[in-house]
Amino acid sequence: MCLNCGREGHFVKDCTREGCRRCQGRKHNHVLCPQRIEFGKYGKTQLNTPTTKTPTGRQNLAYAQQRTRNGRTRTTAKITQAHPVQVCPREDEMQDQDPIPNEDENPTVLQCTSTPFQHHDNENVLLLTGNARVWNANSKEWQFVEILFDTGADQSFINQALAEDLGLAYTEVKEFNMYTFGTRNPVSTTCGVTSLDLWDKKGDKHKVRLYATAVLTARGKPTYLSQEDLDFIANNRIQLSMGITRKESRPQILLGCDQLWNLLEVLSPRYTLPSGLLLIPSKLGYLLTGKQQIAWKLDPHQSMVTMIQTLTSEEEDLQRWDRYWTMDSAGVCEFTGTKDAEKSAINDKVLQFFNDTIERREDGYYVRLPFKQNHPPLPSNKAIALKRLESVMKMLKSDKKLLEDYDNTFKMQLDKHIIEEIPEGQRIEKGVVHYIPHQPVITPQKETTKLRIVFDASSHFKDCPSLNDVLHQGPLILPELYAMLIRFRMPQYVVTSDVEKAFLQVHLHELDRDATRFFLGARL
Repeated sequence: MCLNCGREGHFVKDCTREGCRRCQGRKHNHVLCPQRIEFGKYGKTQLNTPTTKTPTGRQNLAYAQQRTRNGRTRTTAKITQAHPVQVCPREDEMQDQDPIPNEDENPTVLQCTSTPFQHHDNENVLLLTGNARVWNANSKEWQFVEILFDTGADQSFINQALAEDLGLAYTEVKEFNMYTFGTRNPVSTTCGVTSLDLWDKKGDKHKVRLYATAVLTARGKPTYLSQEDLDFIANNRIQLSMGITRKESRPQILLGCDQLWNLLEVLSPRYTLPSGLLLIPSKLGYLLTGKQQIAWKLDPHQSMVTMIQTLTSEEEDLQRWDRYWTMDSAGVCEFTGTKDAEKSAINDKVLQFFNDTIERREDGYYVRLPFKQNHPPLPSNKAIALKRLESVMKMLKSDKKLLEDYDNTFKMQLDKHIIEEIPEGQRIEKGVVHYIPHQPVITPQKETTKLRIVFDASSHFKDCPSLNDVLHQGPLILPELYAMLIRFRMPQYVVTSDVEKAFLQVHLHELDRDATRFFLGARL
């Protein structure tokens, strides 16, 4: 899971989302930015009152920080009675709170002990979900998918993994602005558009238009029906959409107000179960929703598991909170579109940057490097380049012919202005300064180029990016090559030229040349 955006499928170094806006784009969640941390000692606080309600973000942070008047605190939270508590802080609440302090001296121990209890009431809220039958074009069989009816959404979505599993094709890619919980400004996102046929209980088909997204919603709570609820359903011969199940629900399709009313039957009667749950009629069967009162009973002689967790360092503490907030807010994060659609949008921006910055001069074209926005600081790699050159020179000195070819290659590149020598004492006022190590690659079986020099732009220090890491890969040009080869066969006469001469017409812009520095043997 990425610690920058919270999405699965890639690591922080491969994340395409912007980094923290507090510390110049470093790749971590802004709510965990070290600049927000107030370093101090913990105060001692005991929590002896059990809680049965879902704590808010302010209550949740009380376990990690209890502030005193002098600002120096130390926390030792002791829960004397264990009750089922579900912590679901919202990200917008967390942003307004004081950050988690750093423990510089001793680790903080959270100790939990348990005592048996009886007849504790708890509330369980079920979302409006149901099952529909769909046809899987890949496996050539029918399957059921879970649908969430969301009256708070004006568009409908499908999980990207389900769309790929069903073999659905995207007819277009649409960009729109989306407002999410706790934000005032809309987020621009792109999603692939597809359509799907849903079959109801009567066998009728309903065609829906959906936007594919990688993250749809979090897991729903399991359904616990009492014996009174089961008797009520049986006596009234009510057909449930999802049947009687105790498994956690995971909706794969979200129907918004644009299409959900086509599946709801507002004229049919609705029921209220003895537990408080509502039965909403739909063409998929009756849907369970609402708030349910659950009586938890525990044998006084039954033991409960206790856990003692030690927070050993600030870094581990921050990472733990980051994972916690990411998982708990998975159901309310914005739809960011499919990975392919997001990559396509980035490639469009890279191509637009290329078109806006390319310059045509008398000696050819001058282009810029496509640096990523808010990329982490790029080190100079000067030590790596010098060490690599030292190893290469030791290897070349053992073969005079190879050393001569290596030297002639650089002289040829200097004569053709492929490379240029950096003046002594040149000052760099702005821009990136980075040194690239190089080494020879020998291919004696080739007739033309038996020795070529390869520059290693992927070299980097530990936990530091390389030059390739901070540059966009850019769009592929294979479709353009295919079209070029087809057009090549159409006219009667064609003209060809050496590829080397074509590359000499493209120059790197002066603003980015210091990012491609390297050392020669004479400078060692």
